[in-house]
This record gives sequence, C-alpha cells and structure tokens, in this order.
Amino acid sequence: MDIRSAQKHTWENKIEKGFNTTDVPLEVALLISEVGEAFTAWRKNLPDFGEELADITLYTTALAQMNGIDLQAEVERKAPRWHRAPDAAASVPLEFGLLTKKIGDVLIAWRENRDTLGGELADIALRTSALAQMNGRDLYAELQHKVTKNRGRVYTRNEHGVPIRVREHTPPPQSTEGQGSPPPA
Repeated sequence: MDIRSAQKHTWENKIEKGFNTTDVPLEVALLISEVGEAFTAWRKNLPDFGEELADITLYTTALAQMNGIDLQAEVERKAPRWHRAPDAAASVPLEFGLLTKKIGDVLIAWRENRDTLGGELADIALRTSALAQMNGRDLYAELQHKVTKNRGRVYTRNEHGVPIRVREHTPPPQSTEGQGSPPPA
C-alpha cells in the first residue's frame, strides 16, 4: 500500500467511525502517543513494532488530509534530498528523537500557517520509513495490515465522547450448506 492509498483509507475509516477529522492539535497529540508506543515496542522487542510504525504513518496521513496536503506528492518531492544517519543500530533512538522533534515542527507550522507544513509531514513519513528499514520491516505491508485491521474494529464512546475499541470485528462463519459433510474428526 502506498502513502496516497493509506491517506485515502485512513480518511474513509475516520469518517465511517466518527473519529477526529478537524482538531489538528488533538491529532498531533495522538501522533505523539503513537511514537511513544513504537519506541516502547522497539525497546522491548515487541512483535507489534511494525504495526506501531504503521500507526505513525496513518496519523501523519490524517494530518495531511486535514490540511489538504497530498502526502505522497510531498514525500516524492522531498525524498531525493533527504538523508538519515548511517549507523542503524546506534541511530534508532536518535531517529525517534528527531521524529518527535518533527512532530513539534508540524504543530508550529500549522499554528503559524506556514507553507512548510507539507514538508514537515513528509519528514515524519520519511523518518518512519527509515525506522522501518533500519529494523527490517516492510512499512507498506504493515500499512496494508493495519488498514485492514482498523476497518474491522468496532468502537463505542465513553462519557467524554472518546472512541473506545470494544472488539475486533470477526466475520461471520462461512456457511457449510451445500458443501457436503464436514470432514471426520
């Protein structure tokens, strides 16, 4: 899944489930929390590290959509000039630190109405991609998995109106009607 598709699917999911589509500071705060989750997953070598990187990308695409930015185009524009630290093992914490700083830059660019917002969001996408590569993860496959997983989640809202996941949607069992007898046990 490419960034443009992820942006489209993320936005459709937000609208369908009644998630935030207008509050940029809230979305930035949620993005910051996802970076913390990804760092914890990396530090503890948890299996959901790639999924947490996908979450960072999905929140970044949502911020782009909220601001009318084609994130894929911004990444393509910025990628040829973008560089990351060469020492993979030693630079993962550095990349997380720089990623966190970039999120602050996004909030400032948004608040001050700067035309640099798209570039700042592209930096977040590129740093997230670098973290995936440094750790042998296929970010685009992780995005596809996460988008599919998010579509199937069912939410309710708490007393403050905050969406709370209540369960993963499980598809109904396939009908065995007309398929003959079940195999012997």
